[in-house]
Amino acid sequence: MHVLLATLCLFHLAAAGIDTTVCTTPYGQQHARPSLPNQFEVHVECNFLDLNTTTEVHEYYDDANNRGEVRQMDYGIKLWAYYSYATNELISILPDKKLCLVENLRQKSSNYLFGYQSKNGQGHIFSVNGALHFGEANTVEVFQGSDVVRGINVQKWYSCLYWSSMDATMNVTWYFSDPSSWDTALAIPSTPVRAHIQGRRTKNGSPYDFEHYYEFFHFKPFIEDQQKFETPNGISCPGRKNTKPLPTVAPEYSLIIEIVDNLHSQISFMKEYYDQSMKLTKFTYKPSHMTPSPYGYNPLTEIHDFNTGVAYVIDPLIGNCSYRPIEHGTFDDATAKNPHLVRMRTSREFFYMNSQDVTYEGVKTVRNIDMDTWVGQRNTFEGYNFNSTWQWYFKLGTWSASQQRVGSYSMGTPLMLTIDVDELSVSYTYNIYNFIQARPNLLDFDISPCFMDLKRRKFDFKIPTEARDLIDKDKELFKYSVLMSLTYYTAVFPLRIANLKVVYDDHIHVRFEILDVRPVAGDVTVNGTETSLDVAAQQVLSKVNNNQFVIYVMQPGVSPQETPYIVAVPNSITEFTYESELAEFKGYSPGALGGLSAGMIVVGGALGAGLSFAFFK
Repeated sequence: MHVLLATLCLFHLAAAGIDTTVCTTPYGQQHARPSLPNQFEVHVECNFLDLNTTTEVHEYYDDANNRGEVRQMDYGIKLWAYYSYATNELISILPDKKLCLVENLRQKSSNYLFGYQSKNGQGHIFSVNGALHFGEANTVEVFQGSDVVRGINVQKWYSCLYWSSMDATMNVTWYFSDPSSWDTALAIPSTPVRAHIQGRRTKNGSPYDFEHYYEFFHFKPFIEDQQKFETPNGISCPGRKNTKPLPTVAPEYSLIIEIVDNLHSQISFMKEYYDQSMKLTKFTYKPSHMTPSPYGYNPLTEIHDFNTGVAYVIDPLIGNCSYRPIEHGTFDDATAKNPHLVRMRTSREFFYMNSQDVTYEGVKTVRNIDMDTWVGQRNTFEGYNFNSTWQWYFKLGTWSASQQRVGSYSMGTPLMLTIDVDELSVSYTYNIYNFIQARPNLLDFDISPCFMDLKRRKFDFKIPTEARDLIDKDKELFKYSVLMSLTYYTAVFPLRIANLKVVYDDHIHVRFEILDVRPVAGDVTVNGTETSLDVAAQQVLSKVNNNQFVIYVMQPGVSPQETPYIVAVPNSITEFTYESELAEFKGYSPGALGGLSAGMIVVGGALGAGLSFAFFK
């Protein structure tokens, strides 16, 4: 790649070897040289008279942040070169071809443009004079008075330079705007206007003469866009150092995602809920008419229960439901140790952030938001051997998100993911909105429409009326607390508790349903046998009737040890078919109750009421 830059800036000084037939160290009038800023950007038109060639360079110099960049157009080819002294890397990119090369910046072949010096053991860009090769140490430059270049009044300086690496001796004349007779648009005294180089070099043992003109345009003593120093989107650079690790994503969250599919020129939306500890995912979406949908084209809700390996697909408009084993290869399924078992992706895997070659790319402004960006490359795409480039965008730390709760997860907030498969001319953009780092409400994971024709049992029990003020502080949180108690006492997975509600009349009633075991066998290993519907019903009856059904009412900011609790009114539980009925529950024989302990399992360990705080954040 560097052949495109190899003809630039031949004016570099060395101590010996000057061809005295070309020039010698000059003597003449001394004059104060222009003061140059420690940051600038400038366009340079390079005219090589000996080659009958013109090339253009846009140069960025940043001594304050120890970096430089050059963007060049040569023979219709764009080359962008990034000089990262902090990481000792020269990153060269052909943006139109999406090719990248990373080199060691300490090597002389890499640092000739901006130089390389050591400060406190750290590589550093040359001073501005060194970078422009004007007024640098050990350079003898003589003032040659005034002139006019491109109609601009200028002052000029002359020097004789030698570049040992190319065995080149050069007459170098610099032209700067004359502060005494020319006003710059930038309100600074003087700017570079031209450098004229005449010299002789030896190549393959043969000397030849060259002559170059470097015309400087649009010189600015600042850099207008600091993001110019960031490498372009969607280009992975193998071997580049990763200067910032990918953020950690919360283990529970919800989000809205906009999917832009350029292959089908299609935009779609989906709302996603993810609960890693409960092994549940939920998606609401509308199937596209461009692809077959076995469940119709109404908006659908899909719930995946990785505890049992069952997927439930619900059409809320019609109220019907289909269920099936979770299919291998769905976007929330990951490869398990046993390839025949589905496994829920971790939050990191859910965003495909498990690539080993991901590198930090810097700060980009997307959707008018400053975002930290990372890029990585894979050699497969959807099981095929096509290279794909992945780019992740996360909220910058200086930005806040109103959805983030105080004291909640202080983890990364993803805002976008892009995937490009150049060989197929395919790209996908996933815009992420309303990302909430909190456990989704399990009460919203309702699979009861799938049990309309299956076994289910409905119950009602009473709460002491004096608990109303505590319940009314946050009725949803109270219902969640009841759910946690029910799953603990019945040892059923949370999805099996449905239609939980609080009803006020002369008393406070809690009503709920217990659903039967999973309707189909999923492709997972269930830890033990699921608690049967009848055993679960007997257990809740026993706990209420014996004054043992305790509800620890979760309160934000209250420790488990200080959590208030409510005990259900004993002997108040009834079973009903329709709410208008609410017939008295008949009870069970002592023999039936005696078989409870053998049928109980504890879901994922002890879901004790004291530990239930972990379930809602």
